[in-house]
Amino acid sequence: MKIYLAGSFAHRGYVRNLAEKIRFYGHEVYCFCDPQEETYMLSMKIREQPTSQTFTPATALLDPNVVLLGLKNWKKLAEIDAVIVALPCGKSAHLEAGWAKGRGKKVYVYGVLPVGEWDAMYVMVDAVFDEHEFDKMMDAMI
Repeated sequence: MKIYLAGSFAHRGYVRNLAEKIRFYGHEVYCFCDPQEETYMLSMKIREQPTSQTFTPATALLDPNVVLLGLKNWKKLAEIDAVIVALPCGKSAHLEAGWAKGRGKKVYVYGVLPVGEWDAMYVMVDAVFDEHEFDKMMDAMI
């Protein structure tokens, strides 16, 4: 199965480790923050720009590298069978999951599930797994 691992750049070490665990199960994984990925290098280039600290959601789209990064990730989304949202993460990962679900792809949420934090819109995903249910998630993907 081709999997798009959606997560937070701030937690890239965690996301990379999760990608390796999924690959061990024989799945092909696109992980935006793998150092060999063009998207990782582009993301680092953007973050190194002093102006990136002044971006807003609207002004970021005026930067051609930000647009290119978004388009490259979107292209990868079109090529996969499933998305795993690696919690904790932010808006981009959830937008990616929503787009994929709207295209009929499988979507799973996995990670730290703090008591008291919930989202009614997870009703759209195929399953939600706590960080201790990795094997259960892999079994569900067969």
